[in-house]
Amino acid sequence: MNCFAPVAGLVEQAVKNNSENKMTKSAQEYLLACRNICTLLPIMRILFTLVIFISCLFSTPAIAQEEPQSTQKPLIHPQKTQIHGLTQSGLGTVTKVIDPLRLEIDHKHIVQLTSIDFPDFDIYDSGPLSVHAHEMMIDMLLNKQVRYYQKQDKKANGYTNRMGYKLVHLVRRDDNLWIQGFFVANGIARVRPSINNTETAEELMALENAAREEKTGLWADPAYAVLTPQTAEQAIGHWGIIEGQIKTIGTAQNKIYMNFGDNWRNDFTIGIESQVRRAFSKRGIDLLSISGKNIRVRGWVENYNGPYVNLMAPIWLEIIHNEPSEMLP
Repeated sequence: MNCFAPVAGLVEQAVKNNSENKMTKSAQEYLLACRNICTLLPIMRILFTLVIFISCLFSTPAIAQEEPQSTQKPLIHPQKTQIHGLTQSGLGTVTKVIDPLRLEIDHKHIVQLTSIDFPDFDIYDSGPLSVHAHEMMIDMLLNKQVRYYQKQDKKANGYTNRMGYKLVHLVRRDDNLWIQGFFVANGIARVRPSINNTETAEELMALENAAREEKTGLWADPAYAVLTPQTAEQAIGHWGIIEGQIKTIGTAQNKIYMNFGDNWRNDFTIGIESQVRRAFSKRGIDLLSISGKNIRVRGWVENYNGPYVNLMAPIWLEIIHNEPSEMLP
């Protein structure tokens, strides 16, 4: 279709209607220009179509672009059919996930996970790590059947806490997923064995060391890095993990002190009570002989002549040679 034909016709008709019935020179030039444009228009359309075609041919549509590969590590799923040193004390359905550590079973009683720690957990104002763990617990366990394991002696310390909650290790029934092992292996929780619940501590600490080596989960965050004797004061008032070389070992009032600096009045120190020392001795370990060794210790960090950890159980102390570390059972 000649799109300029109506315009050209009007111009030509107007010019022919003048008194001399002749087209002026300017009108002729205008008419000629219109006709030339109309002649070139189909060619321009063809060229425009070719440009669009070539652009599509050599460019990648946004919807077809390859998604960047995820750097997220696959989750580790430790499984247990039984837990060494503990006995199965119950089987039930999780009817409520109260927080990352506490669950309601069968609308009847509350159990609490033992031996692990979420570093930013607070009953009233948890941090993002604990909130994420809580959401995972709901997804993994709500309305699912679980087996729980405890000490065989119901009167033993470590069977329940002061609130009457059963202190348990939890295993999902359908696939034997060990919940404590899952959170530690994937860097979502740290190992925190209590004095009375150390049965799985060695295995959990091996999982934690592997997660830390791979910078998995929380171990990729400098805020949760293992501290040194020089930075141990950052953990005062909190649970911490400190790693360093023992400089000197001394005794006072039947208590051992491991010093990690030149001045015991302000350097990092580990204190070991006589009953804990005897526990080491029963395992054939002479604590006075490990001066100069590199160790990793975990515990509550106090401010007592500098940062100070009162060692509560032998399992909290590891002698480091080459990974994996030598744990003192």
